[in-house]
Amino acid sequence: ALLILFCFSVMGTSFYKEQMNYCSDADAVNKSMCEGNFTYAIDPISKDRYSFNELDAFYNESNNTVNLNFYHEEREWLLPYLNFDYSYKSAEALFSIFGFEDWVKLYFQAADTVGVDQQPVVNNRPFHIFFFMLYLLIVALFFINIVMAFVVLTYQNQADELKAATGLSKTQVSALQYALSVKQ
Repeated sequence: ALLILFCFSVMGTSFYKEQMNYCSDADAVNKSMCEGNFTYAIDPISKDRYSFNELDAFYNESNNTVNLNFYHEEREWLLPYLNFDYSYKSAEALFSIFGFEDWVKLYFQAADTVGVDQQPVVNNRPFHIFFFMLYLLIVALFFINIVMAFVVLTYQNQADELKAATGLSKTQVSALQYALSVKQ
């Protein structure tokens, strides 16, 4: 199990190292543009967020008279918590999707990657789903086999203990159980 996790974490690091970073300003294209302050607006009714470039389109297309709430913040180059920058972070990310919980979120982060120090673009690399599907398929099959093997071994151990305690074979025990059930 750890070998599979290690192999996929090394592959994830080689595929996505330093590519999942993003700027808090959606208009910044790369890390060098992610400096200074930026303005964005939030529609108080729909809670939609508009970047500075989207505001022109918002007002020009629909002639809206909606009062937007404007905010000013400093740009930051951010890294999501689940990432593939280092082997141990890759292992942590892959272990977190082990239960099929956050794999979609992590997949979309990977599918949006463009390159090192580049702002993500939506569905830029949709074929990266194969990495996650292969991982989940192998992990699922591997651990289903481990669980089934554990159940079978536990059953065999219980049968061996019964045989050792009574000195009877399985056939003799089942014949005895049948005889007792008929007598009642």
